[in-house]
Amino acid sequence: MKFTWLKIWFYAYTATASRSREDAESLYKKAQTAYTQRDFPAAVKYFSMLNIILPTWKDNYYNWAMAELFNKRIGEAFKVLDKAVEQFPNDGDVYLKYCGIIASMLNQPNDFLNVDKYKSVKDMVGVCLKSTYLLPEDQTALSTLASLLTLVREYGAAVAVFEQWLVKFKSATTDETLSIKTSLVETLVRNGDYDRAYEIAKDVVEQDPSPHHLQKVAYVRKIGWPSDPIAWKYQNASLYALVESLPTGHKDICQPGGKWRVALNYSTEAQRFPASISALLLNQNSAYHTYGRLTDPIFVGPKLPKYPQLYHERFIYLVHLRSAFMSGHPGIVHGNCTLYAGAHHVNIDLQTFPTNLKAEIITIPHKSAHIIQHQVRNYYHWMLEALPKLLLLKKHVLDLPENRNVHIMVPERGIAGCIDSTLDLPEFDSIRSRFIYYEHPASFRYHFPNGLYQIQWLHPANDTHDTLSKSLWSVYWAPKEVHLILRDFFHGVLKSRSLFPSLEAPESSIVYVSRLNTVRGFPNELELLSYLTSRFGSKFKIHTGKESLLEQVAIFAKARVVVGSHGAGLVNYVFTQPGAAMVMVPMDPHVEFCFGHLVAALSGSHWVLSEIAGAHYHGTYGKLSKDDMKLMGDTVETAWNQVRGSSRGDSELSHPDL
Repeated sequence: MKFTWLKIWFYAYTATASRSREDAESLYKKAQTAYTQRDFPAAVKYFSMLNIILPTWKDNYYNWAMAELFNKRIGEAFKVLDKAVEQFPNDGDVYLKYCGIIASMLNQPNDFLNVDKYKSVKDMVGVCLKSTYLLPEDQTALSTLASLLTLVREYGAAVAVFEQWLVKFKSATTDETLSIKTSLVETLVRNGDYDRAYEIAKDVVEQDPSPHHLQKVAYVRKIGWPSDPIAWKYQNASLYALVESLPTGHKDICQPGGKWRVALNYSTEAQRFPASISALLLNQNSAYHTYGRLTDPIFVGPKLPKYPQLYHERFIYLVHLRSAFMSGHPGIVHGNCTLYAGAHHVNIDLQTFPTNLKAEIITIPHKSAHIIQHQVRNYYHWMLEALPKLLLLKKHVLDLPENRNVHIMVPERGIAGCIDSTLDLPEFDSIRSRFIYYEHPASFRYHFPNGLYQIQWLHPANDTHDTLSKSLWSVYWAPKEVHLILRDFFHGVLKSRSLFPSLEAPESSIVYVSRLNTVRGFPNELELLSYLTSRFGSKFKIHTGKESLLEQVAIFAKARVVVGSHGAGLVNYVFTQPGAAMVMVPMDPHVEFCFGHLVAALSGSHWVLSEIAGAHYHGTYGKLSKDDMKLMGDTVETAWNQVRGSSRGDSELSHPDL
């Protein structure tokens, strides 16, 4: 952050203010020092005092608002910015800075939560529109408006504004134009226009094959085409190009003259560098076995392309590095010129990984472990990836008597209710005092000089079923054994509280996972719920997502059929008892098969209502017709009768000879 100080303000102040120029300079220096030292409460105090002395100093409003933001007081930051536009109602630069701050917050949801809780979308858009009105020839004002419209899901309007920019600013530099085209690609994807997005993205790469532009092509193909090898190709190229460009010059991160490399496989690394890393296989008896059934899923409508049926069990490793660094929101482990990709392979997210060596280093003096990963605050990634890693680390490391001094890095409190609720369970009382909260993922590197444990699972090198290899989505599908561990844990939690339900009627139920008024929801969902309730009566339950953690677990532990459209709420199927069915309305195109995989891992049955028109990944379904509702009801009833009448056991295929 830059601090500018114009002498004219000091001259004006000394002529009219009762306090001395030295007092103002002292406050500014104190504010600057506090901000630099990340003492944001003190910075807020001094910037606010400066505002009293110099209410017409525009930059001070910006400095003050940023200090409030980093002090995690979003509402107060908005008040400061509102005060600025009241003071300068016709100053386009003030509105533009305000607009830029809003867009930056919305673009960093892991750092700034629920921004629309403090200011309505209408008012946020209004700020940016005012900046374009006051600055009609400013490229940044128009592009920031377009970006904000994308972030608040007004995709059609955002596309129009980006296109207006390209026409209006034809004389812009090549770099500026490519930047706008890349942003347009992102918006077209969110609007479901994949073909056009792909053509523009390819054009951008032809002009500048930078890692960022390569990754954008991968993103388009990943969202628009199922199990797409082109997406994998571009993501792979982007990863290696970016890692090779990382700076050197730090003796522990990457020494002067060193060369960065990508390490995809921890077991291979352990063989090559046994003095630096070890990898213990935890599932020797199940690794590479096949699970799933050739009779699943059952399509009610046309068969969807590339829908997997059989899967190889992954290799689950307990990894220990003698020394390591970690940074970025996904908790990217690195050191000694090596970036470790881990379970997410080439699809590791490097967007917030520091690309310079200037990030401050926080040294953790303890032997440690961690569970930080991609999108950890997302319910799917927390429940099916991060939490099982915690359970495995607790069993194999933290609970061992010789490891009582091993600490564990967990997500910071407050970023997601599901995380806080889980870590607050008494089942983690024995290790809670050893939690280290990952509070500065994007601005710091954490150093673990005394060792770092982690759980990682790896793709099989020879994927005979072709369902895991070279898919940018399958890297997020946890092993079958991990799903079973998670289910057993939560069933144990219920049993210890005498809450575990019987599956005998009337205890068992049909649970619908609501996505009312959100992405991939039905606009007439209330009408659908009324129909299903009248059809199935008291055994029909609705999951809203507002339930407490253990209420959710108990609801789904009673469920024999889980119903819904593609979304994180279907993760709760993992809490069902053996043999449950899932009835799902897919996307169009259906590119992410994680819930089909979840059902297969738990040996359930999976019904895909492909007859009902789907929504694209970032879109909303069309209005359901009465025929659609009846079809859903008929399918649910068929699934219910099959589950209730079936005594089949676990009929997964097992091929230990593969």
